[in-house]
Parts: sequence; C-alpha cells; structure tokens
Amino acid sequence: MAFREDLTSGPTPAGLSTPEWNRRRADFLTAAYELIEGNSLKELIEQQAALESHSRHEETVLWFAHDLNCQIHLISLLSLFAHTGSERNFSLICIGEFPGVEPFMCLGQLSSENLESLFGTRHRVTNAEFDLGSKAWSAYCSPDPSDIETLVHGDTNALPFLGDALRRHLARFPSRNNGLGLIENWALEQLAAGPSGFAPLFARFVHGYPAYGLGDSQFWHALRRMADCTQPLVEITGVPTNTNLESIAEGSVNIQITPVGLQVLKGNLDFVALNGIDMWLGGVHLKQGESDWRFDPEGGELIHPVV
Repeated sequence: MAFREDLTSGPTPAGLSTPEWNRRRADFLTAAYELIEGNSLKELIEQQAALESHSRHEETVLWFAHDLNCQIHLISLLSLFAHTGSERNFSLICIGEFPGVEPFMCLGQLSSENLESLFGTRHRVTNAEFDLGSKAWSAYCSPDPSDIETLVHGDTNALPFLGDALRRHLARFPSRNNGLGLIENWALEQLAAGPSGFAPLFARFVHGYPAYGLGDSQFWHALRRMADCTQPLVEITGVPTNTNLESIAEGSVNIQITPVGLQVLKGNLDFVALNGIDMWLGGVHLKQGESDWRFDPEGGELIHPVV
C-alpha cells in the first residue's frame, strides 16, 4: 500500500485523538488539494484501519527513502507502531542511493526489478529505531521547533538520514533575512534571472534539491503563497481554468518575479512584514506577533523572537 499523506505540509499538532487527527488532516488535504469533500476523511480512516491490522500479518515492511518527505512519514509510522503494545514484526528498507540512478530522489524512480533486488536487504526494525522515530515525531509535532534542534544535536545514528532531513525542515522556516524559507528564496533567485514556466522551474528544483522529496503540488503551493498575497513577490499568468497540475505543467503558465519580490530577495523588504503569515510547519503554527520563529541560514539555527 502507498502511504497516502502529506505530513510535510499543513498542521500536525500534538495532543489530538485519532478521530480529531483524521478530521484535522482531512480538512487540510481537502482544502489544499481541492479534493472532494468527505473523500479525504474516508481514505484516512481506511488507511488507519489498514495500518492497525498489522498484527494479522506475518511481517510489515516499511519502504522509504532519504528525503524529507519520506523521513517524516517514516517517523510518524515508527511512532504509531512503537505504541501498539503488541508483538512487533516490522522490517525496514531505507535507502539514499541506488546504482545507476542519478540523481536518486525516491523509490518511485525504481523499476519492479530494482525494488525486488532491495527486498533481501531489509532488516528487522530495532528498538533504537522505534525509540528515535517516536522522539523525532514528537519533536516534529511540538509547537516549539527548538525540540527538533535539540534532537538533531543529539545522536540520530539509528536513523542515518533523519538528522539531515530535519535540518532541511528547519530551513523552511522564515529566514531572518527576508521572511521566506529556503524553497521560496530559491524560486525567487531563479526567477530573478528571467521568467519561467512551472514545469521547467520545478524540474530545476528537484534536480538541485532532490533530498526535499517535494511533489509538484507542494512546489506549486509555495509559488502560490508568494503570488496570492497583499504584496505579491511573483506574478503567475496563463493559469488554465482547470487548475490541476497536469494542465499547469503542460500549459503556458508563466511565472515572473515582481519588483517587490526583487527587494525581498535582496533582503531590503521582509515578506512577513509585508504580508503577514499564517502557516503550519509540523506542529508549529506560524502567526505574526504570536509565533515569530525565524531561521538563520548563515548559522543554520532557529531564532526566537525575531531580532
């Protein structure tokens, strides 16, 4: 089964019951990806039931890669299964490269023969992996992102790709320089050199930052956030009436930086000061004047409050 979630986007607050969690996530997924009302909740409930049926099977094998998207989903499942209280028979395949595949981004690049060759490399999930996964998931869902910094400064060897993945997550927080995260700043840098279509811009991002594991929908939302605001940083034209990603990628969508965007890119203006902020990164709800966490890209650390 494919794990059908997007836990790198939207709210993942701690302390919710399972029904509350499913409803919160379903509401986000439905709104963010324009899904049919009720379908997301139904699918999340069915997925939860399938995951909780693991005791009826001889073995549950977790297949994940090194990227941020995979690592967040992995720790969510390790935390879930660590707290089942039943006899565990879980195995793990988690890779950051594959011979002949450059750049390696995700398991979706591999053929069925490639995947079959990996099956024999699986190992039984250890207590250290369960423990670290549970701690990491708690830190990710915490309203205080310094819990993640504490974790990555400690021993994360049990899950060798986790530390770097969580550092990439922290780099998504608003920069102290201009109020934008790494992904948005990268897009502005590219657009400062000239307008671009969506598909080639996304392809360049994936090639430059494969370890984020972002899909086209997630990247599109990052661009829309800079366009659909009081003081837009980018202008997007040519969007078809049918705004699914396939039509956007194949159509004549044109994205260009605005004069305000250039000033933000240079650090002369601040995106949050111009447009405010109301977004979730894991368990952190970023709201102007309430949760003013910033990221120092030079020092590679979080700063709070804004200085």
